[in-house]
Amino acid sequence: MFDPTRCTYRAWHLTGTGFENLRAVTLPRPSIGPGELLLWQRVATICYSSVKVLRLGNSHPRLVGRDLAKDPVILGDECYGVVVEVGERLRGRFRAGDEVAVSPDLDVDAYGYGVPGALQQLNVIRGKMLDYLMKAPAGSAATFGMFALPLSEPLGCVERALSLTYRASPADGDVTVESNDPEVIMRRAAEVLPTLPKFGVLAVLGDPPEGRRIPVDLGRVHYDRTLVVGSDRADLADAYTRNTSFGLRKGSTVLLLGAGGPMGQFFLMRCVSERKETPARVLAVEIRPDRVRHLERMVSRLKTDVDVRVLDVSGERRRVAPGLMGIDMLVLLCDDVEALEGYLPALNDDAVINAFAGLKGVVLNVPARDICRRGVRVVGHSGVNLKYQTVTLDRITSGEVDVAPVVAAVGGFDAARDALRAARDGTHPGKMVVYLDVDHPLTPVQQLTGGSPWSADAERTFLAQHTREDRHSCLS
Repeated sequence: MFDPTRCTYRAWHLTGTGFENLRAVTLPRPSIGPGELLLWQRVATICYSSVKVLRLGNSHPRLVGRDLAKDPVILGDECYGVVVEVGERLRGRFRAGDEVAVSPDLDVDAYGYGVPGALQQLNVIRGKMLDYLMKAPAGSAATFGMFALPLSEPLGCVERALSLTYRASPADGDVTVESNDPEVIMRRAAEVLPTLPKFGVLAVLGDPPEGRRIPVDLGRVHYDRTLVVGSDRADLADAYTRNTSFGLRKGSTVLLLGAGGPMGQFFLMRCVSERKETPARVLAVEIRPDRVRHLERMVSRLKTDVDVRVLDVSGERRRVAPGLMGIDMLVLLCDDVEALEGYLPALNDDAVINAFAGLKGVVLNVPARDICRRGVRVVGHSGVNLKYQTVTLDRITSGEVDVAPVVAAVGGFDAARDALRAARDGTHPGKMVVYLDVDHPLTPVQQLTGGSPWSADAERTFLAQHTREDRHSCLS
């Protein structure tokens, strides 16, 4: 068991592209300056974004040109830590013993990219990064588990995706296409969509016949926040204002396409925990048998009035569950756009398609009549920021949202590489937790708990198996 007062600590350094360049190193205990603090990083939860860095190295947009051999990256953007030392200029703001989760996106940089991340036992926090340490109420880790606090980051991605807002009136850069000729509408829409600026809106005014489709680029929707609106009347205001509610709606039906992955499970837990705009029904659609079983275990333990159904579509043509109608929100959590198109006839008027999965260059052909006559809108985003992660940390530490069922495997510091490989390969049907204080192989939760979900008690039992090492303190 690692002791934060010892003279050395361990970190994982990425010195090039690929897993072969990810290696554990031992470093001397750092000292801090008057405007810095030392964070004992106890838990890292694994995010697929770290796999992207491993695959791209210094070709990653946040690391372009960086010499990784000389200036290694320390991966990990989801972390729980405890403050162990505080510089004199920060003593009115932080104190030793503060429990924190880290919000990774600093706008100009990010924790786990340019800023050293979660996969190290000690971290000197300075400058702007100090503003992104979110204090948890005292005792939160003991009550909910250390693992729960960094899961405020992926849950924050869901929170933000359910809180998207768009302009309700035209602005510079928006384009209006108006015609009674469907050929003109289709041709102009196809020409305009690739050229829309960030946050640009295409407004289609007209009533195209059945069978005409508008090619909506899901990558631009997700990354550039473009939007297509429409009206079957020559009424621009109607196009912009008809459907502006893109979050959960009371009494609605939500379909999660690809629900068995970690983010699908976070969406599920967020839906069933909603207190005001509570959906009536959640359809959790999944193709992988292991993820279907995991979802079924999760759902069997839920205490909720929401009607949650797990739909196994592995044997269905085009992977579409038959007979569904009345969908108000369809969340895309995988890359199966063919299946997504198969669900379009099941959408209600004013339904929302949320392209949570970022699929660059992938086009969804949406019936033009759905946009113009029925008010269907395609939105999407998955990035978290401090505002939304603060909300979700509060939801977790108040007991409003239970993130424990999403945890599928846990391990120690030495299991970090295996956990990242498992994230790449989708080996485990849920999130992986790395306890940085100990060494332990990556192990499915079911093997450690006898079938129960991970929990604060399970965490304590797990850590109690590892004896505390001799302190070798540098502070004595």
